[in-house]
Amino acid sequence: MNHRSLVRRVVLMAVAGLLTLPFASAASAAAPAQGHAQLRVPVNVWASDVNTHSGPHTTDPVTGQVGPGTVEAVCQAAGGSVSYGSYYNFWWAQLDDGSWISDVFISGGNNDEPVPGIPYC
Repeated sequence: MNHRSLVRRVVLMAVAGLLTLPFASAASAAAPAQGHAQLRVPVNVWASDVNTHSGPHTTDPVTGQVGPGTVEAVCQAAGGSVSYGSYYNFWWAQLDDGSWISDVFISGGNNDEPVPGIPYC
């Protein structure tokens, strides 16, 4: 086998190997698959009796309250803007029970920025 044939064969084998690798779509990468454990990030809610919502807007129905203390977030996404004193943010964290809380009430973030360490939804 000459050098050119050997190189061609190695390249074809490499390409064939790459074609067998699984690729995730953007949708499957954004949301964990059913039956798979979600990453849970412990976060500190610094305020008392913060409303949780069914979605990332204050106009979404209230589902409960949290804080102060630690809750577990699974991801965060942009939503409706929330202000509290000098704090303001349009980012929201989804909690492990499926409810949402404004990032305004989570320690460690800045105004209109996502909280570091929480993955995007």
